[in-house]
Order: sequence, then C-alpha cells, then structure tokens
Amino acid sequence: RGTRGALAVAHPFAGLDFERIAESLASPAKTRCYRELPVDAALGFGDVIDILTGEPGDLEQSLSVYCRLLNLGLRLGVSGSSGACVDRGDELLGSIATFVRADRLNMDSIATGYAAHRTMASNGPLLRLRVNDKDVGGTVTGPDVRIQAEAFSNWGLTRVEVLYNGKVIADATPGEFGWARATAEWRLERSGWILARATGPAHPALKASTQHAISSPIYLEVPGQPLPPNREDADYFIRWTYACIEAIQGWKARLPLDAAPREEDVTTALNLFRRGRVFFEDLRDGA
Repeated sequence: RGTRGALAVAHPFAGLDFERIAESLASPAKTRCYRELPVDAALGFGDVIDILTGEPGDLEQSLSVYCRLLNLGLRLGVSGSSGACVDRGDELLGSIATFVRADRLNMDSIATGYAAHRTMASNGPLLRLRVNDKDVGGTVTGPDVRIQAEAFSNWGLTRVEVLYNGKVIADATPGEFGWARATAEWRLERSGWILARATGPAHPALKASTQHAISSPIYLEVPGQPLPPNREDADYFIRWTYACIEAIQGWKARLPLDAAPREEDVTTALNLFRRGRVFFEDLRDGA
C-alpha cells in the first residue's frame, strides 16, 4: 500500500478440509492455505481475496467463509485467478480472471480499483451489480433501494442471483438474447451488504465443471439499524485463531534446529493471531 499498490490473496483455502476445519488449520503440515485471512481482515490488512480459483469445490467453501466475514461487518473485495503452471498445462492462462472497474487503463488506477473493491471474478460470465445506481465497492444509504444485476456469457447462462447478508433476495434466468437480469425494489431491515453471482453450463475451454462469476459487495447503511455481529460467525473465527496458534507452535516444534525460525518471528506471528482472537471475542461478547 505504501507504493500505491493493492494486496490480493491468491488461493486462500488451498488444502483445507472444510469438514474438519479446526483440525485442518491446526495441522502444521498444511502449508498452502492463507491462515491469516480472518485476522488480516479484522485488523484492516488486505484488499481482496480469491473467491474463484481452480481448487475443487472451492467456490462454495470460499463463499461460506467470505459471507461470515461480511456478516461481522468486515469489508473485503473478491478476486479470482487461474493456476496455469507452466509445468502442468492443464488450465488456460486467464481462464479465471479478476475484472476491475478502473478510471484509467494504468496500474495505479487498477490498484485503486482493487483497493476500493470495484472488482468481479469470473471464469466466463460478465456480471454487473448496481444498487441505487452505485457500483460494487460503493456504499448506499437505505432503507429503500433499487437493485439491478445483469449477466451474460457467450457460453450460455443458467441463473443470476442477488444476495443480501447471505440470503438470496432476487434471481433471474436468461431471456431471449441470453442476458439474465434480476431487479428488485427492496426495503432494508438493517445495514449490511449485497453481492451478485452468476452461473452457467460447463465449456470445454474450462477446467471447472460450471461457469461462475461473483461480484464484490455494495455496502448498505440503514440509519439506526447497524448490522448486528453474528455470534456463531464470531465463534467460528475464534476457533480458527486457536487452531492457527496451535499450528504455529507445532510447526516450530517439528523443524530441525538449524532450520528453526527466530523466536521473535514466532512471537510476532502468535501475537498477530492473539490480536485477531481478541477482536472476534469482542464481537461475540457484544452480539
């Protein structure tokens, strides 16, 4: 950020077993995942995370964790990336991409778009979401809002959906010319967020079995009706931080002495997760 850049986290959940998430996070052998995600989000580090990647079953699992973070009032945009490794050649470069709404076609403007969450991730469909004519990354004051989501893919679409605080409130299937357009007039009960996603059939050019696109949120503010922290979600990330602390301590213990990390580095990492744990405990206790 000091160099006018933006931080995007690639493949944050690689190698995690979501059926046994605490056990998976606590294992020092799991080295591909981005354990710091909820802590960095809580402490204001990072701009966007890869929701859409080539990992099997990644989207629904990633979206579940992402919605938990948003439901605690944290702000984080979406991105997507392909794992087109030159030694494998099993995925086309750019088959999963991040689309950024930028004021100009230069790196500074693109980084600004990332940092402002003006992004959409896709492996095929084009997707746009507006609320009261504001684009993704923006903030809208309610309670009355007009929602417009539209999507199109040359490979066909199945559906476009609009999610409000994690619940589908509007959807649409494609019309005669292939566009799927979902619109709704909505009176918000409380503050929160809205995002859109689109799905479509598989295509031979894709490694995935389904087309997907997902937008970053538009944030909603209803005067006098803040988004109450979800106690269950806060507890989820408290358990997450405890498991990560266990992983750090286990990772240190299993390394040979000549490869052991410096004690001050271990302390810094442990303190980071402890700060995150306190943040989520405060949210839980205030819920």
